[in-house]
Amino acid sequence: MYFLQYYRFIIYIVRLIETNAEITLEIATDTVLLGKDIVLTCTVNGIENIDRQTTRQWSMGNDDELLCYNGRINNPRKYKENILAANEFSLTIINVTKVDLNVLYQCRYGFDAASKFIEEDEPISFLSLRLTTDLIIFRGYIILTCAVNGIRTVDRDVTRQWSLGNDDQLLSYNGRINNRRKYEETVLSGNEFTLKIFNVTEEDLNVTYRCRYGFDSANTFIDINEYNYINPPMPESTSIRYFLEKEMDTINISVYFKKVFLVPSCSLDIDTPNFDITDLSEYEVYMDVNLSLRLQRIVACDQSFNISCLLGRIQYDVGYLTIKDECFIEGISTANIIIIILSCTLIILLMLILKTVLVIEKRLVIVHHNTKGELNEMISKSKY
Repeated sequence: MYFLQYYRFIIYIVRLIETNAEITLEIATDTVLLGKDIVLTCTVNGIENIDRQTTRQWSMGNDDELLCYNGRINNPRKYKENILAANEFSLTIINVTKVDLNVLYQCRYGFDAASKFIEEDEPISFLSLRLTTDLIIFRGYIILTCAVNGIRTVDRDVTRQWSLGNDDQLLSYNGRINNRRKYEETVLSGNEFTLKIFNVTEEDLNVTYRCRYGFDSANTFIDINEYNYINPPMPESTSIRYFLEKEMDTINISVYFKKVFLVPSCSLDIDTPNFDITDLSEYEVYMDVNLSLRLQRIVACDQSFNISCLLGRIQYDVGYLTIKDECFIEGISTANIIIIILSCTLIILLMLILKTVLVIEKRLVIVHHNTKGELNEMISKSKY
């Protein structure tokens, strides 16, 4: 019995000498990151296939802690061994933690061994920059958010930077702002930091912004369109006029907007059609618009109107209009005409009343005169 075991051992040694086996250990995983799996591959050079009768072993650390012996795993939830095609076998380390890294790993095949020191790779951080304001309102504010992917929190010791335009005009460096009335940087609790831009003007739009974190950078172009931008009407750049069209006996109301976006959809607060576009001039980030509405003078005179306009999803009141001047006819207003008519009517009534009184009084005088004559005649007859 002992002779047989000794014979097999001698044969095994002879085979190892004949194959002159040499093994190497490499990491088959591209990156070594916390929370991911990594695969170690042990290659036995000089043989065609792995002999399952030959001892295979995996261990770690300076004290050579045993992880796997001929496929028997000490922690199946943490490790898994595979015999690959040809001359390789591997060990998968599942859900890598800090304990699994910065450690020396060793694989053995027979009497040969190879080792590899596994350390954590630097996180692959890349930036993404986006506009987080849903609606850009001219003279309002917008917020740009820079996300550092691959990290949990922003490291304040790493350089942060914001810049603008093709010439890379510096706006902020590690929180130091070049114009505090215009910009504000905030480092959020996670892996993001933001730039807030106040009082948005033409210079802030249709331009490229850039954020940097360490050696990485990301760009975004602020492009305005009918869905994300509004330039609201302002009192100082809005004028409301009205004039009489005598031939048509109508009053034409016009509203002129300078520097607005989008085209305003305007109406009066009474049951009338909306204003029509009579003139439109488009520029890069705004437009000049003239609107008009024609009303019959009898409808418009002595009326007060509120003009409201819809831009995108927001309603704006742009003016309150009272029409009086065009209700005058040859210098006399409708109200005055009514007063004159009433006055004339009253005078005519008074004249009729006076005439009636005079006629009645005259008749009374005649009656009195006749009655007095008859009385005198009767007195004279009585004397005789």
